Amino acid sequence: MTSTFEWPEAKPVDLAIGLSGGTAPPFFKMRVWAKNDDASLYLLGMIEYPYEQRDEWDWLTIAYYWPEYNETVGRWPHSDSGGVCLGGEAGDGYGWDEKRWYDDVTEASPPGQNNVEGAASHDGIYYWFEIKKALNSGDGCDWNFEQGEIYPQDRGSLMINLWDQSEWRYYVCALSLKIAGPPQKPTQTGETSTQTEGTSTQAPTLVVSAWLENPVKIDGRMTSTFEWPEAKPIDLTIGLSFGTIPPFYKIRIWAKNDDAFLYLLGMIEYPYEQRDEADWLQMSYFWPEPGGPYSDSGGVCLGATWDGYGWDGRHWYDDVTEASPPGQNNVEGAASHDGIYYWFEMKKALNSGDGYDWDLKPGEIYPQYKGGLLIELWDGSEGRAYNSRLSLKIAGPPQKPTQTGETSTQTEGMSTQTEEGAASGVSFDWTSMYYILATLIPISGGVAGLVGWVLNTRKQRRKKSVMFREYLSEIDSIYTNFKMNAHQCEAELLKIKEQIMQEFKDELIDPEKYTILDKRLEDYLREIRKEIAGKKDGSLSTDR
Repeated sequence: MTSTFEWPEAKPVDLAIGLSGGTAPPFFKMRVWAKNDDASLYLLGMIEYPYEQRDEWDWLTIAYYWPEYNETVGRWPHSDSGGVCLGGEAGDGYGWDEKRWYDDVTEASPPGQNNVEGAASHDGIYYWFEIKKALNSGDGCDWNFEQGEIYPQDRGSLMINLWDQSEWRYYVCALSLKIAGPPQKPTQTGETSTQTEGTSTQAPTLVVSAWLENPVKIDGRMTSTFEWPEAKPIDLTIGLSFGTIPPFYKIRIWAKNDDAFLYLLGMIEYPYEQRDEADWLQMSYFWPEPGGPYSDSGGVCLGATWDGYGWDGRHWYDDVTEASPPGQNNVEGAASHDGIYYWFEMKKALNSGDGYDWDLKPGEIYPQYKGGLLIELWDGSEGRAYNSRLSLKIAGPPQKPTQTGETSTQTEGMSTQTEEGAASGVSFDWTSMYYILATLIPISGGVAGLVGWVLNTRKQRRKKSVMFREYLSEIDSIYTNFKMNAHQCEAELLKIKEQIMQEFKDELIDPEKYTILDKRLEDYLREIRKEIAGKKDGSLSTDR
């Protein structure tokens, strides 16, 4: 995943792949993203897989078999598969005969084409496989996927597979795949936009908060891909006078909540050389009308958090130092700059009860009545605010599914699961981006219970993996943020090195992961010490 801007419109789906159609252990945990345009399907797969067992001939493939299995000849009449291996090779196969695939280019008559592009890598914890394959190549050997349709159709089968070269076997999961259609262009009927005294009355952008599933580490960045996956990012433009006057900045927002707190993550493209400790990201609510009489704001800067109330047209008042009786600072937060983007992460109570804050209720949309809700970057060096109007839907607790008539049958190692009376699809909003969301629907039922058992047995291992990922991210962040100050960077790296050593002694980090972390630290320390030595040599030369 090159950046957070590459796959935001695709909702990730978590699966477990295993032997015998995904029904027998061992299992591997997998996360899949999918999207398409009118010509190609794009897939990104992330698999937790031991680094020391990686092999350049390990493949991730997606395979479609149609229209139904022929019992007489013992095979599918038609089948197509596309995949990529760690060694960098992409393959396009057809005609599975229960033993092997045949190559579209070298074994088809007349020859077809390799309609697959791909790449793969291993980051020390996960395999990453990225695949692009034509929806309909027209070469006679490939599938024909149409927009808006769900596959497999009729009695076909669709599988995602990890081919493990060293073990010479497949780890598999059955899927349903919905190919997205193009977004509908909105019909503009009597749409009006008026502006008076710098205030725009255009409909504010709706941000839908997700119900919190994954814990948030308030550290001023996206700690890992597992921290914010349930929150759908929204892209906005902030500017002067409620986003109507330049200069403008691009901002991406993630939001989620539980029954007590709202969590926000904001990413703003902002020049590194202009960053300032007094730059704040804040969310402000005015009710029952834009001018009050009530208002509340919470924000975070590079070194502090703040909880304010009572906007009087010129400034806010601090809940703690200026309220009578004093309130509390009900905001937790952190911020950072990675060289390209500001990252602001914030946690604020839905209803603190201290008398100065908003009262946001799960399931409701804000602002209500004629109120106003703003997201705002306060630029400390310029002394002005870049903002945009918002609507925010606070998520309610998820509904527990009612399982009625659920059945699961298995024949000769092939898993066939059906759910009667349960939803078979995933609902989603269309995005405005050209590459449109394709929805992956894991086939549930008996496998779901088995996956739950597997994930529970691997709980301890997962905790260690999360800690490992966090340390990797922390090490990279220290080097990125402090490398311009070599001595401070060295001190911070040595501090975390000591901390990791203690975690290793306490058996909270596995030996192989400790080795990876220690090597990463030593590589950075080597670079920093070279720089320090170079500066010393330069200073001596100058003195002479």
